[in-house]
Amino acid sequence: MLGQGHETVTVLGGTARTDAKGYPIPPQPPREVRGCVVQPTVLAQDTGRDRSGQVLEFRVLAPAGTVISSKDRVVIRGREFEVTAESFDWSINRRPALRSHRPLVEFIAKRGEG
Repeated sequence: MLGQGHETVTVLGGTARTDAKGYPIPPQPPREVRGCVVQPTVLAQDTGRDRSGQVLEFRVLAPAGTVISSKDRVVIRGREFEVTAESFDWSINRRPALRSHRPLVEFIAKRGEG
C-alpha cells in the first residue's frame, strides 16, 4: 500500500560543490531513508551505433520531509543511481482530510548500464 514502504534508500550526497566565494563545500555524509516505496518506471534498451545498453529508472516515494537534491546519488537495491530532477514534496501546503493520509516526497533515480 502507498505510504507504507518497506525499502531503505541510502542517500550518498552529491559531488563536492563550492559556495558563493568559491570555497569548497564537502558532500554530506551518507544517510538512510527508511519506509520508501520504490517503483520501476522505465526499462528501455538503448541501442546506439556500435553499442548497446540499458537504462534503469526508479520512481521513489519517500516519507514527507525527506530532502533530496538533483545532485545527490542514491543506492537502491544495492545499485548506485543518480537523482535526475529536484524532488517534489506532496505534503507542502496540504491538509489531509484523513488522519491516515501521509503525503510523500517523490523523486526519480536513473542508472545507465552497458
